Amino acid sequence: KDNLLLLSKVAKNEDVKVVNALLNKMTYVPINLKGTLEKYLKGYYAGISESALRNLCSSYSGETGKYLDLSQNLINESSDSFAIQWYLLALIDKEYPNKKENLDKLINYTSANYNFNTRMEAFEILKKFKVVNDKVLFNLEDAYTHYNWRLKKFAKAYLTSITPQLTK
Repeated sequence: KDNLLLLSKVAKNEDVKVVNALLNKMTYVPINLKGTLEKYLKGYYAGISESALRNLCSSYSGETGKYLDLSQNLINESSDSFAIQWYLLALIDKEYPNKKENLDKLINYTSANYNFNTRMEAFEILKKFKVVNDKVLFNLEDAYTHYNWRLKKFAKAYLTSITPQLTK
């Protein structure tokens, strides 16, 4: 009970660093903190909103659609990482609509319009779900010729791993 009280006080703290540290360490959202974390989905600091969304969806997976709806306005206002996570959750939630549109938006984060970290994060998700289409291939080829060695190395390994898929 003392731990829940401490968690409750920390989650309601105004210090962004303290709240973010708590959310990053949290593995389950107790019911008494659920409302506090839901408020973070309506707009707060990007890292906090992202952690709150991830924690709420993993703790209360039956309510993922509700959390996606609450946080949808943050997609364009927050970090690219938040948007990528949002699209991932929208895709894996069986009942959330607009799968094709959300997948297309996620694929867009692999384009040259984004920095190498964002592109690699989006590619990683697509790789896990084995999503390969013309746009993904085009963006992978572009990444392979990118000046950043991390992105180039990643793209080479990814292309090598999907080559058997492409020849079938």
